[in-house]
Amino acid sequence: TTKSPPVAVACFAAAMSLGSFSQAGYLPNMQDIAPRYAGRLFGLANTAGSLAGVLGTSLVGIVIDRTGSWNMVFQTMVGVYICGLLAFNTMCTAERVFE
Repeated sequence: TTKSPPVAVACFAAAMSLGSFSQAGYLPNMQDIAPRYAGRLFGLANTAGSLAGVLGTSLVGIVIDRTGSWNMVFQTMVGVYICGLLAFNTMCTAERVFE
């Protein structure tokens, strides 16, 4: 752990910047697997992401109120990213799934 706010901000900015690289594989994949339904698939994915954002904000507030620390929030975020990485890398395909 670091007690330096500039180091913490730099680490967070680097993590968010590097995380955005995932969009290069995730977003076009919907067009690959379902060209006719790509818009609907994208809408469903965005809805799930929006729900996670709404619920996540509330949960972060609850965790910080109870623990007084961001540690559990960041550890959970790392776990979610790793699970997403593993799921995408093991189950994702560029082959058409829906015609």
